[in-house]
Amino acid sequence: MFENEYLVTVDQSSALVSSGNVNVPAAVTIQGVDGNVRVYVVEESGDRALVELPGEAVIGGRRTWVPTASFARG
Repeated sequence: MFENEYLVTVDQSSALVSSGNVNVPAAVTIQGVDGNVRVYVVEESGDRALVELPGEAVIGGRRTWVPTASFARG
């Protein structure tokens, strides 16, 4: 990883994401920290959405289904 990247895990997918697309409320440690990541919404279906992580896939793909209730829209 580079200094300006985070390893982001959402559901069963993870990616290396530029720090400009990540918002963390506390200092990041090796154990990790909860935060927010800017994603691309590919499709919405009912109360869930297929999102794409903005980065290089590490585990799984860059796309995963998440509950729309977990969105911080803005």
